[in-house]
Amino acid sequence: MVSLRGELDYATAMLVPSELDQLPTVAGPPRVILDLSELTFCDSSGLMQLLRLWKRLQAAGGALALVGVRGMCARLLQRTALDQLFAMYPSVGEAETALAGNTGPP
Repeated sequence: MVSLRGELDYATAMLVPSELDQLPTVAGPPRVILDLSELTFCDSSGLMQLLRLWKRLQAAGGALALVGVRGMCARLLQRTALDQLFAMYPSVGEAETALAGNTGPP
């Protein structure tokens, strides 16, 4: 699980891949939970990093779950219809349960 805080924009979006590359590797398909409950802003650069992460995990047979999407981030995902693509959950526990039962891409 990774928590994003503050702003995910042009200045910070490129930090996401490097941080995620530092996560420990596990056997089996990669499963990542991104807690966005403390994310206050997201622009197109940030959105592109989320989409790239989703594609990377899908290609590896894994899954991505977004938790705590609210406010401006929720509106951005709705306006771009990416709320239909990303698996979103209100809590980390619900995301963990969903990912634990996920044996392949959604």
